[in-house]
Amino acid sequence: MDPRYPGLRSHQYENFPNLPNGKVWDSYVENQTASAWRVYWMYGPNEKDEKGVEIAVITVLLIGPHL
Repeated sequence: MDPRYPGLRSHQYENFPNLPNGKVWDSYVENQTASAWRVYWMYGPNEKDEKGVEIAVITVLLIGPHL
């Protein structure tokens, strides 16, 4: 996922509640109704598969209405 993709309208937070050192992003989600949503997410923590190969992970922190 490239947070700089224009259609996502993503923004990075410098200081997100309870994650002062985490790089948290929010991205815009539009649905077919008049409402819009925001997805708050961050990269990691990465995991390893059974062979020890690292797997990139995106952690979704919150999905909520765009106020």
